[in-house]
Amino acid sequence: MMIMNPPVPAARPRRSLLFVPGNRPQRFAKAFTSGADIVCMDLEDAVPAAEKDAARQAVRDYLQSAAPPGAEVAVRINALPGAEGDSDMRSLWPVLARVNLLILPKTESVAELKRLSELLAASATAIVALIETPLGLLSARQLLVDCDCAAMVMLGGADLSAATGASMTWDSLYYARSHLLLCAAPRQLGSIDVPFLDIDDSDALRAETRRIRELGFTTKAAIHPKQIAVINQELTPSAADIQTALNIIAADRAAGGAAVLLEGKMIDAPLVQAARRTVGIAGALGLIAAGGAGVTN
Repeated sequence: MMIMNPPVPAARPRRSLLFVPGNRPQRFAKAFTSGADIVCMDLEDAVPAAEKDAARQAVRDYLQSAAPPGAEVAVRINALPGAEGDSDMRSLWPVLARVNLLILPKTESVAELKRLSELLAASATAIVALIETPLGLLSARQLLVDCDCAAMVMLGGADLSAATGASMTWDSLYYARSHLLLCAAPRQLGSIDVPFLDIDDSDALRAETRRIRELGFTTKAAIHPKQIAVINQELTPSAADIQTALNIIAADRAAGGAAVLLEGKMIDAPLVQAARRTVGIAGALGLIAAGGAGVTN
C-alpha cells in the first residue's frame, strides 16, 4: 500500500551536512562550531576496519560528555544487517537521545529500513536512507514512497559511480539525482546531495550547490568546514525570494485558494506550495519577522 504521509518537518534548517571521521575526535569540536546545520559523525567509510571500535568509543564519549553545540547530530553507521552495524547500534544505544539522524548506508531494501525503524521505535532519532548502489537507486520508489521509515534521503555519488563505472560528474549523476528527487517528492522528504570533493574550488562548489537547489535538493553534504559558508549561503532564501513567497501566500489567502494573478503572473497551488516551503526555511532561520509579516534585516 502506498503511504503518502510526509515526515514531521525539522525544527531547524538543514542546508548543510558536514562529515567528520569518528576516529578523529580532535576534529569533533571544530565540526560542531563550523556553522553546519548537521554534523555527521562517520563510523563507516571514513574509518579503517582496525579503528572501528576506537571510533565507536570516541563518538559515544563525545555525545555522553554534553549535547554538542550549534548543529544537529547525525551518525553514519555501518550497513545493517552486519556485524559492524550491529556493533555501532549497541555502542550508540546509551547516547541515542542525542542523535537526531541515523544514516543507513547502501540502503537497498524495505526490510533494512523497517528493521532499523523498529530498533529506533522508542527514540526520536530519524532515519536517513543513503542510496548509493544501483539496486538502491532502482528500488528508490519502494524505499521512499511505499515505506514511511525514512525521514530524509541522501545520494551516495562516489559508491554509485564506482559501481556503474561512471565518472563522478554532473552529467553522469544527473539521472540519479533527478530520480531520487522524484521518489522523495510524494512524502516531501528532505534530500541530501553528494559532497563536492575539491575543497579549494569554492566557485565550482557554489555553482554546483546552486544547481542542486534548482533541482530541488534541500541539503548539500560537505567534507571540510571551509565548504559550509558557501553551501549555507546558496541554500538560504534571499530577502527578495522570501518577500515574493510571502506575497504569493497572501494573494492565495485573499483569493480563497482560487487561481489568482499577482503582478501579471498566475498563482496556483504548486506555486503556493513552493512559497510555503521558502517561508518555512526562512522561519527556521529567523529571517521572517514575528507573525510572518515581512523580512527581517
